[in-house]
Order: sequence, then C-alpha cells, then structure tokens
Amino acid sequence: MKKYDLFISYAEADKAWVEGYLLDALQSSGINYHSEATFGLGIPKIEAFEEAIEQSQRCLLILSPAYFADDYNKFVESLARHYGLETDSNLVISLLLHPVELPPRLKMLTYLDATDAKLQKKAIQELCKELKKPLPVASPKPDCPYPGLEPFTESKYFFGRTEKITNLLDKLQIHRLITIIGPSGSGKSSLVFAGLVAELDTNWYVHKMRPADFNIGESIDKRQLFIIDQFEELFYLSDERKAEFQQSFLALLEARNCSLIITVRDDFYSNLLGLPYWDKIEKHCIENVLPLTPDGLREAIEEPAKQVGVYIEDALVERLVNDAALEPGFLPLVQQTLVLLWQRLERRFLSLSDYETIVYQENSLLKGLPAAIALYADGVLAGLDKSQVMVAKRVFLRLIQFGEGRPDTRRQQLFDDLVGGDVGETIEHLANNRLLTLSGREEKRVDIAHDVLITSWPWLQGWIEDGRNAELIWREIDIAAKDWKEHEKSKGYLLQGPKLGIAEECISNNADKLLLSKLGLEFVRKSIRYQMIWRFSLIGVVTIVILMLVGFNVN
Repeated sequence: MKKYDLFISYAEADKAWVEGYLLDALQSSGINYHSEATFGLGIPKIEAFEEAIEQSQRCLLILSPAYFADDYNKFVESLARHYGLETDSNLVISLLLHPVELPPRLKMLTYLDATDAKLQKKAIQELCKELKKPLPVASPKPDCPYPGLEPFTESKYFFGRTEKITNLLDKLQIHRLITIIGPSGSGKSSLVFAGLVAELDTNWYVHKMRPADFNIGESIDKRQLFIIDQFEELFYLSDERKAEFQQSFLALLEARNCSLIITVRDDFYSNLLGLPYWDKIEKHCIENVLPLTPDGLREAIEEPAKQVGVYIEDALVERLVNDAALEPGFLPLVQQTLVLLWQRLERRFLSLSDYETIVYQENSLLKGLPAAIALYADGVLAGLDKSQVMVAKRVFLRLIQFGEGRPDTRRQQLFDDLVGGDVGETIEHLANNRLLTLSGREEKRVDIAHDVLITSWPWLQGWIEDGRNAELIWREIDIAAKDWKEHEKSKGYLLQGPKLGIAEECISNNADKLLLSKLGLEFVRKSIRYQMIWRFSLIGVVTIVILMLVGFNVN
C-alpha cells in the first residue's frame, strides 16, 4: 500500500503559493502529501525523488515558467510518467499555476487550470475529487502582524533594523541624551518602541510621551528612560509651555539615573539649532535614521508574516519594494497596504494579483502605494453618515499643523477641546479604524495616525485646501479666548470690531466646517452677546437723547 496520497513537485519560485495556499487546502481535506521540502537530510536527491514517487498514489506537477527552467523537475516528470506506464495508471496530475507554453508531452494530458485566483479554488476542488477526498474547508485567518499607519509596538513583528538597534543600545550606555533624526515615515518611533525598548533589561523604567504632555513624574529607584516622541511638536507650543518644557528637560539632563531619547523629523533640524539648549543636544549623540534599504524592507515585509505562518508571493514582495522606492516616507504606506492585503488573505497566502486589484483602481488618479492609503481612508469615511463626515472634516482640520513653508504635519489636541454634535462617536469610529489615535490617561488626546495621510489622501488634502484660511481664523480666536480667560474673563478682552464681525460670519456660514474649543465657543458667544447688549444700550441712549432734543425744541 502506498504511503502518501500525493507527491508534489514544484519550483522554489512557487513555494509561497504551494505552502501557503495549496498545502493548507490539502490538509483541510485530509490528504496525506509528500514534497521535496520533507526529504530527509543526507539522501541523494535523485534517490529521494524515486522513493517519493514510488510511495505516492499520484504525482502533482505545479507547472510554471520557473518549473520548466529546473532540470530536476524535468527528471521528476519523466520519472512519474515512467512509473505510470509501468503500473498502467495515470500517475501524473498537472496543475498550471502560471501561463506557460506546455511541451507536447504534457499537452496530451488533462491539466488543472489555476492561473488566476478564481480558478485556483476550482482546481483544488477538482484535485480533491480526483483523489476521492472531501472538499477543503476554510481555514481561520491569523491576526494581522502589521500595524498599518501606527508605529510598531510588538518587537516580535519588528524587523529590518537589527544593526541600528544594536548601535542604539551601545550608545545608550555612553550618552545621557540621544536625538534620533529622520524623515517622516522612516520608522523612528517604531525603532525606539518596538526595537530599542524591547531589548532593554528590567533595570530600566521607561516613560513614553510627547512634548505637549511632557512630565517628569515621581522619582523612581530604577534607571529611567524618558522617550519624547515627535519632538517637533515642541516648536508649536506656546512660549510659556516651551519655557516649562525647557526647565524640565534641563533638569532631567542633570538628574542622576536618567536618560533621554527624542525623535524628530529631519525637516525641523533648523529649529533644533535655534533652541537655547542646542549645545546640550549637540554634545550628546545625534543618530540619523534613513529609510529602510531594499533588503531591510524585504525583511520587514516577509518576517512578520512568517511569524504567523503566512507566505507572501515573491513577486508581491518585489513589487512592494519597487513601488516603495518611488515614495518618500514609504514605510507606513507599505505597512497599511499589507493591512489591506491581509483582509483579502486566502488561506495563508498573499498574492501580487490582490495588490494590483487594490492599487490600480480604474477610476482612481492615484496608483501604487498612495492609492492603497486613499482607498482605505475612503472606506472608513464611507462608514459615516453625511453629518458625521462634516464632523470628521472639522476634526481633521483641528489636527493639522499648517506648515508655513514646510509640509503640513499632525497637531495633537485634547479630546475635551473638540466639541460639537456627535464628535465623540465620530472620533471613536476614526480611531477604531486607525485614521486617528487616542492616547493619554488623565487627559485623552487625539491625533492623526500618521503624516502620510496628509500627503496621500486626496479627501484630506481637499479639506485642508478648502478650510485652511477659516481654520486659521478660529485658531486666532482660540488664542484670544485664552487671553480672555487669563484676565478673569474681563469684558475688555472680548472680541469687538472687525474680528467680531469675522467670528459672527464664521459661525453663521461655516459652522459645518470649523471647530472651536469649548473655551473658544464660550468666548465668541459672550463677545456677540456683549456686543448686542452694548448696541441696544447705545440705541437706548441715542433714543433718549433724540427725545430730549425733540422735547426741547417743542418747548
């Protein structure tokens, strides 16, 4: 009796499909298979092939251009046909995986057509029927190991930066402050959180924060590491908050048992030079983080999938690497595209055809990786009704730091400062779908998931173009509102004159576009109310004066 139902012969180039798709289906059908991958060590290859074919009921050839380029495969095919003739049986089954001109000897045989995704499922069903086995059932989909637009937090899925992590660990033993500089989308935050921090020993206590919520906290016995992510946000804080930050920052540099790491975009390097404590930064370690090399990117694509038992077609990996070379800040684009691909996962195999379906939409002006981001973000918006979409627009505008000569960036805001309508429900929807992030315990903060949304999502770019000027007006009003509060809400600091007229016009005409903080909204309403009272009072005084003058003339 034969030991195996099926011996499978395939080219190395087709390994991902065979092991991720075909074998997964065969296992679910209870087919006992054998392949070159299971050959014992030390056995001559030709002998192993002979033994495998002798011990198998049938031999399945996975045909492709790569298969015919390998002389060993030609030997397997000849050997299988030979044993079939000897036993007077149709031993060979051919499955055409990629279009290829078949040699005459194979044209005469019936083959299974699996040259596209739809045909593959049918071909495997026909194979199972041929082997008199039940049809394959769906396999559970493993959790996606890619973070999309957010930084990596789990080290087991973080790859491509081994050498850089080692260098940072060494430098952290020498320097009290490490400044990590790199372009947006180069993976600075992931390098720190999923790379460096994961390798620290238990003697470290790690504080993770942004400039706006920078807080030294309580003294702790363990060695402390303060990570200040997205340090460029410091340059948009108020002068008072910058001064507070500087005082705490310098205190940490002088404190025993404390180290600091800051991450900052390289287009803010000139701003670093202008800091009053630049000399403190400069004399420590400045580490440049460049985008991943092609090999590093291949590792970052392939290895997380391997961790959960999923195979990626080689052609897809190369297409992602090639398309990434065309995009600045490509890493979040690639990660989010992989998240989209994961939604289309068939068994345990990701294919190039799925990628092409995603990124080459007929009606889209975008192609390649940016198209994947836009397609995903548009899909998230589609889950909102019209009023919620307008709320989303207002929220995103509040979360944009307008560039003033450089690209627009993210602008973190307190959740409680975002008011109006069903804003909370809308923000939760956007956060659950990774367009926004929520952070903070005592004070919840809202942020755009990544700058790449600003550069690659046409909807958001249109909102910014349409609402930039009006949003800047509201921000000026917000600043005036804070000044009013600092002066105990004195009437003398309320809006008046042209500024009040602009605020009234914005409220009446642009309520669907703009969003004020609670304080700002109170400030505008009080200004309008006070102006109305003042006008009525003025009208009353004028009326009395006129009546007095009329009475005087009559007398």
